[in-house]
Amino acid sequence: MVTICVDGENKTHKITDWTLWAGNDDREVMLTCHFRSGRKYTRPLSVCQITPTVNLRNVFLERKGNAVTSRAERVIIYGDKYAAVYYREGERPYIMKTTGLDFQQCSAFTEHAVFNYLCRVANERIFYARGNNRNIDENILRQIKKIVSHPDTALHAYCSGQSKKRDSPWGLIFPFGLNESQLLAVERAFSSQISVIEGPPGTGKTQTILNIVANILIQNKTVAILSNNNSAVSNVYEKMDKQQLGYVVARLGSTENRQQFFSTSISRSEEVLPDSPSANAIDDVLQQVKKHLNAINQVASLKAEINELNIEYKYLQQWQSQNLRPEELFSHKYRFSSQKTTDLMAYIHYLSDRRIGFRNRIDLLLNFRILKVKPLMIPERRLALFTSLQLSYYEKTIREKQISLNEYEEVFKNLILKFYWGA
Repeated sequence: MVTICVDGENKTHKITDWTLWAGNDDREVMLTCHFRSGRKYTRPLSVCQITPTVNLRNVFLERKGNAVTSRAERVIIYGDKYAAVYYREGERPYIMKTTGLDFQQCSAFTEHAVFNYLCRVANERIFYARGNNRNIDENILRQIKKIVSHPDTALHAYCSGQSKKRDSPWGLIFPFGLNESQLLAVERAFSSQISVIEGPPGTGKTQTILNIVANILIQNKTVAILSNNNSAVSNVYEKMDKQQLGYVVARLGSTENRQQFFSTSISRSEEVLPDSPSANAIDDVLQQVKKHLNAINQVASLKAEINELNIEYKYLQQWQSQNLRPEELFSHKYRFSSQKTTDLMAYIHYLSDRRIGFRNRIDLLLNFRILKVKPLMIPERRLALFTSLQLSYYEKTIREKQISLNEYEEVFKNLILKFYWGA
């Protein structure tokens, strides 16, 4: 609840409304009270008191729906209704209604060690630079000093090590194709304050960038594509232009690029496009694609794992046949799960050449239900058991992986039928 006091008297219940405005004196703020009788009464805010009042310092002022951000040294919010904005301390305040306004505290990342390190590197580059490179490096340092310390920037997350989580927009589109890793990269780009996508050439990084750009554009937002070389930016432009989207790109950067862009008229296609599918329809297809990609990856991963396990199993069998007599093998005497098998292998490895004591007998009984430990008293027999357990582990694991592979292949088959035939 807002309380209005004028000259020490509470006027809250006597008025219907109140307004703030800048008076004739540049630094004075005026309060006008509107009474039920229609009468108005104006007094300097300095002799009035509005509760609640919130004082903010070093904040960014943002208006919803507007990409422009301004920085104020001080903001005083009166009654959650008006904000007196002082862009510079001691100057005339600007009175604004708080509806649609958002205030964010300035970040202190420019005081962090990482940012200071970047500044020192920039200074060192100037020291060792020669000729035209010195001008370039000096300009870099000037730009660094002009950096706006906004908490929503990627640089804030990088320097402070604190990346904000964001709600990923609903209904992402992928007009430039995708695989599972690219899909995940796009989703994370929109759900994180900073996202690093890396990989060797030919892994689809540019394709991922194009999908990110497409989703930004359908949200009626703008995006800057930057690189330390022109070829990378040109690659993105050429691929968008190939899809008849070149007209949405402003090629800036160098003076030559800027002059060419503003002197060239943009030709827009007159092609009549069909109605786009609804967001629900797009999301339904995307969910099917996610299942499809997951099934493909699982099948490929399981096939690779089974192939590796079969090779290891084959070499282990060869070693066993060359180093152990058949009567030394424990065969399938112990029937354990894959996890229990590896646990027993680890315990035998722990025993090594140690003598099996009373505590070890208890461990073997309680954890593995092994009552007769006489066969394990001899180190050679322990090695034979260890090898037999290895073989058993490979057999069980290969069998389990093969069952999972069959299940995913069936899922993949059903998804294909449903996608193409609606079966």
